[in-house]
Amino acid sequence: MPAFLKALNDRQRIISSYASALVTYLIAALSPVVEWFSLLTWIGFAVTFVLMLNVVRSDAHRVMNDPSDKLDEREIAYRDRAFRWAYIGFASLTSLIAVYWFIAADSERFWLPSTSLQYIASFWLFWFVAYTLPDAVYAFNAPQPIQEKDA
Repeated sequence: MPAFLKALNDRQRIISSYASALVTYLIAALSPVVEWFSLLTWIGFAVTFVLMLNVVRSDAHRVMNDPSDKLDEREIAYRDRAFRWAYIGFASLTSLIAVYWFIAADSERFWLPSTSLQYIASFWLFWFVAYTLPDAVYAFNAPQPIQEKDA
């Protein structure tokens, strides 16, 4: 794990993940205007994926080293909700894209992304938020451990 990521606490990791996802989506939205933005979009996907993996890894490390060897009921409920929202988000967005592609492709009444890169970015951002939001809410509401300062 890179040193600058070790220095971040859980809240900072989550904020950086969301910021990276949002910036990536905005870049993808502008990719038809600025041609080289498509490369930045893929770089943004990679950066956000690494940040998100880091959040998951630090959380897994904390859970594995939990001396009580069991999770809090509230934490389990948030995780269950996260998986549920991931599936709901996946199904909803996949359905929306299918409807757009097969039925409303020629209609200009709907605003949806116009390039395949924007479709991917929209799907990915929606999935990312739906999957991680419950964990982010838990991390912000969970009591933070007191860190001892080195003398």
